[in-house]
Amino acid sequence: LKRFGSDSVLLFWKGFGMILEDRIIEGIRELSMLQDRPELLLCVPLALIHAHKKCNTVDREAIQQLEGQIRNSRSSCTDKAFYYGSIVLWLTNRHDKARDYLDK
Repeated sequence: LKRFGSDSVLLFWKGFGMILEDRIIEGIRELSMLQDRPELLLCVPLALIHAHKKCNTVDREAIQQLEGQIRNSRSSCTDKAFYYGSIVLWLTNRHDKARDYLDK
């Protein structure tokens, strides 16, 4: 991280790793800073949805907003965005949806 600290994809995996380690608030904070990167248009909202669902108090409004963000950005996403999104879906045990993302 010291060497490639400004790489948005690396920072995404750091934040997603925090979420998987149940450091949810820290992970949400890390990922929230990366939402405007074109290659992360799908994976950041998917990871944030997963994080919000893991919280003790589920923020349904935030989840609905993130799902809408995914719907709106799917038409303009690059192949890399679908690839990273499919990896997040696969890691969160949504294998069928991950396959759909790879087929696009």
